[in-house]
Parts: sequence; C-alpha cells; structure tokens
Amino acid sequence: MVAFCRETGTGKSSMEKFLKALLDEDKVLFCKNLEDYLKEQNHEQLNKLIVLVDEIERANKKQSDALKSTITEPTIR
Repeated sequence: MVAFCRETGTGKSSMEKFLKALLDEDKVLFCKNLEDYLKEQNHEQLNKLIVLVDEIERANKKQSDALKSTITEPTIR
C-alpha cells in the first residue's frame, strides 16, 4: 500500500502512531526520507509489516529506480 500527499498537515506522520498502536511498535518502521530506507545497513527493516517513508517526493531518478526494485523483487536482501 502506498499513500502519498504533498500537502502538510494531512496526517501522514500521524499514521506512524496509529499503526504502532494497532500492530505494535516492533511491526512498524518510520523513515524520515528515502535515503534512510535505501541505506545499505537496513537490518531495522527485518520483520516489519509496515514501512512509512516521509519526504518521498524529493527522490531522484536513481533512488526511484532502487525503490522500484525493492518493491518488485520477490526476495529482498
């Protein structure tokens, strides 16, 4: 699931608190930007059901391609 909105104050960051309360703290990861999500040391993503990435609209072409490959691959390492 992808939720995207450029406007501020629409509740994107509030979703983190809601989802952590609903699913538990250890099942939700919040990344401040796409660089945090795509970094090489990504062990904190293990066993997460939901990953929220803020400021995704600032992604460049290379980051967008890397994001696409992590979404479409059947296995992520």
